[in-house]
Amino acid sequence: MDIRAQKQLVADLDRLFHEARGPVCQPEDNPVVHRIYREWLQGSKPYQGRAREVLHTQYHAVEKDLANPLGIKW
Repeated sequence: MDIRAQKQLVADLDRLFHEARGPVCQPEDNPVVHRIYREWLQGSKPYQGRAREVLHTQYHAVEKDLANPLGIKW
């Protein structure tokens, strides 16, 4: 398959994907998201309280064990 045919295939797949998924709904407009925040996250606001605890992660550095490179701590 030549490069033009590959590019056309990708363009066709992209078009079909966007046609199949339907209209895009922003999270703040989605009633299911509102229900999750109200019921499961006890009315927490985005990026605050229970929502921050459950939906967000924190970075922390992990020290390397130079004596045993296979002893990775996850």
